[in-house]
Formats: sequence, structure tokens, C-alpha cells
Amino acid sequence: MKRSRLFGLPLAIAIPCAVLAESDIRPHRRVSDLKYDDQFGVEHTLTFPSDRPRVLVLADREGSAQIASWVEPLVARYGERIEIRGIALLAGVPAWLRPTLRSLFRRRLSYPILMDWDGASAAKFDYGRGAALVVAVDAEGDEVWRAAGPADAERLAEAFRQLDALTPEDEENLGPSASVRKG
Repeated sequence: MKRSRLFGLPLAIAIPCAVLAESDIRPHRRVSDLKYDDQFGVEHTLTFPSDRPRVLVLADREGSAQIASWVEPLVARYGERIEIRGIALLAGVPAWLRPTLRSLFRRRLSYPILMDWDGASAAKFDYGRGAALVVAVDAEGDEVWRAAGPADAERLAEAFRQLDALTPEDEENLGPSASVRKG
């Protein structure tokens, strides 16, 4: 009898965990200020409150392939009404290799990417390896939505719904013609 009850235990644990992993909406959680150097050696401090909502895009090497599926539609829809900031998760990279990685980022990207060498952002945002993590933060600094992995139509629709509630309609700053800091 004990054996049959224990047999279902792993399944009883795995199913709720899988449901939680797929959930994109998270209760409001305050995001503390962030401070990182970019690939050009310029220090960036993201403080809250801010003048507009922010979307933080965190990725390790494997997750970086999923970034464009999120960022391109967000830039096209919101322009400068939101600030998009990329954070490269580089914990574990040896100190002697860091200048080479900075150089690679400089050659490939003209906009700033924040370099997280110690894994602080991964810990702060409960990052799971191998996927892009997209976190929407309102101007006051409350996390209002998140998703991990590649974007699809349903997840983008939810992101748009959450961000639409945070951004006023402003005809001057709509669409892809508006410049946005993607770093």
C-alpha cells in the first residue's frame, strides 16, 4: 500500500512545478536598483522610480538566440514609451576572458548591453539557464510580468496587454521610427 502512494508522489510534485514554470504573470515584486558596466566600459545605473516602464531582457549564451523574438515586436509597438535594457549573464567567465567577450560584444552591438559578471541579476530574477528571461517593470519599480523562453503570438499578446496598461498612448512615440535603447 505504501508503495502505491509513493509512486504518485514524484508526479504530484512535478505537475505543479511544470505549471509554475509556464506561468508568465508574477505578483508584484519590487525591483531594486541595478548597476552594471556595459561592453564599452560605461557604468549604467537603473534606478526606480523611473520616467517610464522598463523591460529587462536577461540571457546567457544559450538564451541569447531568443532575444530578437521579444525585442523586435516590443520596439515596433512601443518605441520610446518603454525602455528596453539587455543584461548579459556572464557568471563563471574567467577574468582573463572578459576583455575578449567585451570586444566581441562591442563589434556586434552598437547599443549598450549590461554585463553581469557575478550572477547577481540571475539570482535577483530567479533566472533559469538556457532561455531568455523578459521582465516588465513599471515606472515605480514593481515587477508586473515575466516570461522565459522564446516569444510566440500568445505570449506577445500577454506582454502587450501588460505593457499597454503601463504606457499612455502617445502618437509621437509610436512605432519603429522611434529610437529606443535596446541595451
